Amino acid sequence: MRWYHYVAYFFGGAFFANAVPHFVNGVSGHPFQSPFASPPGEGWSSSMVNVLWGFFNLAVGYVLVCRVVSPPVPEGTKIAEIAGNQGRAPDVQRVRLPAGFHLAPGYPAWQGLAALTDQHTDGNGTHNLQAKPQAPPQVAIVSPNDRKPFQPVRLSTGEEVREAVTRARAARLTWRLRPLAERVAALRAAAKEMLAGRNERGRPSEPLMIERRWNKTALVATVAFTQLAPGCGGGAQSTSDANACGGLSPAARQFLAELVKQTQDSLGLALTSSGTQDLNFEFALPGIDMMQGSNEHLAMPCMGAMVFSGVTCSSEFGNPPLAPSLDSCFQTSCEAANIALVNVYITRSPHRDPSDRIDISYSTQAPYPGGEVTYSPNPLVQWRFDATTPGSMTASADLASNVSIRLAQTGTIDCSYSGHLEGTTSATDTMSTATMIFSKITRVGPVNVSVQNTSTAPRTGNIAVGATVLAKITENGVVWNTDCR
Repeated sequence: MRWYHYVAYFFGGAFFANAVPHFVNGVSGHPFQSPFASPPGEGWSSSMVNVLWGFFNLAVGYVLVCRVVSPPVPEGTKIAEIAGNQGRAPDVQRVRLPAGFHLAPGYPAWQGLAALTDQHTDGNGTHNLQAKPQAPPQVAIVSPNDRKPFQPVRLSTGEEVREAVTRARAARLTWRLRPLAERVAALRAAAKEMLAGRNERGRPSEPLMIERRWNKTALVATVAFTQLAPGCGGGAQSTSDANACGGLSPAARQFLAELVKQTQDSLGLALTSSGTQDLNFEFALPGIDMMQGSNEHLAMPCMGAMVFSGVTCSSEFGNPPLAPSLDSCFQTSCEAANIALVNVYITRSPHRDPSDRIDISYSTQAPYPGGEVTYSPNPLVQWRFDATTPGSMTASADLASNVSIRLAQTGTIDCSYSGHLEGTTSATDTMSTATMIFSKITRVGPVNVSVQNTSTAPRTGNIAVGATVLAKITENGVVWNTDCR
């Protein structure tokens, strides 16, 4: 509805309401106030004046509500008679359609459509002519610029719409796996096809405007796909490689495997701790294949809850130091008796407080692709050492790290991940499990990592996208399947 429809409804209702008291008093023979009385609005007018004034209000209200909002259907308009299905007694309705709009008998988009008639009005009255077969329903299209008509478009049936939606959903699954170059090529091919067939679809359009519009679309798509697919856009990656390996580029696979190894090594070192008095943990930096182990000996084991100790930091990260201002820090506390907590994080001087969250960055080193690694904010992991069960100790940590690598050549790989590490060691056995989720490393979907390890069986694990396994995790590291090599 347009804005003036609401105005017409408002004033039409007002005229209808005003007609009631004047008309009722007029036909009852009672005088009543009207604009024609003396003085106007205060004196009394005769019943005849009120009847005429009431009829006038009814007429104005009818025009505003029934003619302005619902304009009359011109002569010659097609009238569709809707009957029941399968020869049942027809439940006839007359459906007014715009002139030139035809519905075919039995058209499946409307159940029970039985006949189509022409309405003809002359001096002898209105006549319904015999039904004639019509083409499938069409919608006329008019250019909003100059109001010139285009070629009409046929309405699809309900079954055709459902089939198109099913095909679109299936195509989306394969489209997301197609590399960027193929998507851009498909957009450009669609632009050429549209330009080549524009005369068939209607009157000629301005080819220069269409060409510019489609070229701009392809350009925007190129930029958008590059930004939204950092895991696939970074590094040299072939078309077949992107599809076969879940959209992971060789560079993304290299950094992912390193992070998986670092978390496994951190859990392994934590399990060498002795109870809640000697605590072992590591600091790791992706992209430089560097880890720094540390040990904290508590003066006394945890006897109960204790607040965090002061922060202990070291600027000697690596040999030679990676950067003079890059610090590895930790602080300890006791959650309860025989349960110790250690906060482990990397930061940059003078920001040594764990609550002072800042970005840290550094350059990658061989054998990893050249680029700049950024932690945002600086990573923090809390290890929990539980020695409440006599003869055993459990180490666990929740992972939540935002790390990205901007490659020197092209693209950015978002290696942000979350997960959980947990292991238990005793005098007879050591068992551990690890789960990691890389939610942004590829546009295809989250990359899930799961690893199980015991002292009596080889390490096993998978790297997968959905149900598709991309690599196996063994004692010797990550072994990618043949499609990823």
